[in-house]
Amino acid sequence: MRLITRGDADGLACAVFITITEKIESVKFAHPKDMQDGEIDVTAGDIICNLPFHPDCYMWFDHHISEEDRDDAVKTGDFKGKFGMAPSAARLVYEYYDDPQLKRYEEFLIAVDKLDSAQLDIDDVTNPKDWMLLLLSLDPRSSLGDFEYYFFELIDWIKKYDLQTIIKKPEAAVRCEYVLSETEKLKKALKNHTKLDENVIIIDFREIKTIPMGNRFLEYTLFPEGNISLRIFFGKGGLKVICAAGHNIFKRDSKTNIGKLFAKYGGGGHPGAGTCQLDINTADEQIVEIINQMKSDG
Repeated sequence: MRLITRGDADGLACAVFITITEKIESVKFAHPKDMQDGEIDVTAGDIICNLPFHPDCYMWFDHHISEEDRDDAVKTGDFKGKFGMAPSAARLVYEYYDDPQLKRYEEFLIAVDKLDSAQLDIDDVTNPKDWMLLLLSLDPRSSLGDFEYYFFELIDWIKKYDLQTIIKKPEAAVRCEYVLSETEKLKKALKNHTKLDENVIIIDFREIKTIPMGNRFLEYTLFPEGNISLRIFFGKGGLKVICAAGHNIFKRDSKTNIGKLFAKYGGGGHPGAGTCQLDINTADEQIVEIINQMKSDG
């Protein structure tokens, strides 16, 4: 049996819980767009977590609201697993199994819920600590060695050790320190490449070769007037333009449903956060459309 998930904090928690409750032989990372485009081979022995639904899978867990409109099986509940509004996909896995073995991970799951649903306070963003800092260290953009190896190490460590033991592990300690050091670099990059257009914080990183790895919520501490952000950057190999949007977690009055807006451009997500990949030839025109919609929504 194989687990297919995303290489982020939610995917990590899903992997911890699924490998405890099921006999998982391997873990594969996938991007949501690749799942939507049918580029991932899915078999009857696969469990999918935190990714779009695939009819050939054995089980599926997800909490992205945009999935409601993608497949009739999702609408009717004709699948094994769990889908619905939740702070994380891992929370759905935890609730589905309701296994006494998982009770010891409640503090870990609370941190994952908090990060994935962006229910953070300013200190979590500017001075992350404990579980929050460890979860932020799980970033594939880091140049600190093999990301997949670190992900698998964290699965093993979380099942074996307490938090204080984990964060003292040399690789975890180095990555946590890296997160903190990148914060100042990201502040500078944001100040140089961001503009406020009415309520929209527009961050265009297409001129930057290497984007600093700092906290993705940092822009809301620098541009508190905006209620929604649009971060624009090139995808792998410069073949696509990526748009990542989110509601300002400290000014929660944006009326844009980002998941549904981005679904129009082949992406998706939650009401308050989402991503889409745009063709380079039409990206500028589509970005203008996206920004205008965000401004119109208010």
